[in-house]
Amino acid sequence: NDILDLSKAESGKLELYEEPFDIEDSVTGALRIIDPLAQKKGLFVDVNMMEGLPPLFADERRFKQILLNLLSNAVKFTPVAGRVTVDINVGQTGELSVTIQDTGIGISADKLPFIFEEFARVESIETKSIEGTELGLPLTKRLIEHHDGRMDISSEAGCGTIVKFSFPACRLMERAA
Repeated sequence: NDILDLSKAESGKLELYEEPFDIEDSVTGALRIIDPLAQKKGLFVDVNMMEGLPPLFADERRFKQILLNLLSNAVKFTPVAGRVTVDINVGQTGELSVTIQDTGIGISADKLPFIFEEFARVESIETKSIEGTELGLPLTKRLIEHHDGRMDISSEAGCGTIVKFSFPACRLMERAA
């Protein structure tokens, strides 16, 4: 499915089914899927979500896919008893801001430029036994960009990774009175 989605995104044929949805419900649903994997590894998952987040006008299924890809990477590459922190709020310029930070194995500076290339594996001793298609980050980035958003990653080998993405303020809806 990732290959098909990535192919559609690259060819401009990815369709978004946009409508307003509750961000908190969507995040809770994604966390419910990731939680068993995190518990199995003894990871601590902290979620800091701004109260009263307005509805988001976007493709909810794709939004969950973005969250699941990023959360599963954080869980997959964080050693036992590590920590994954999720922060969700409205930034100073009114955009939806999501940050996922982990205490995982991290990525060395020389390999960071290659993480958005399809099928590019960032090899290290720690990643050799971890399976994956190497399509999650390239697809996630394209899904965010299809929503007019942006994504940034900072990481340091042995110190974890911080992934930030945002959707523009125009995608946040007014709450009904």
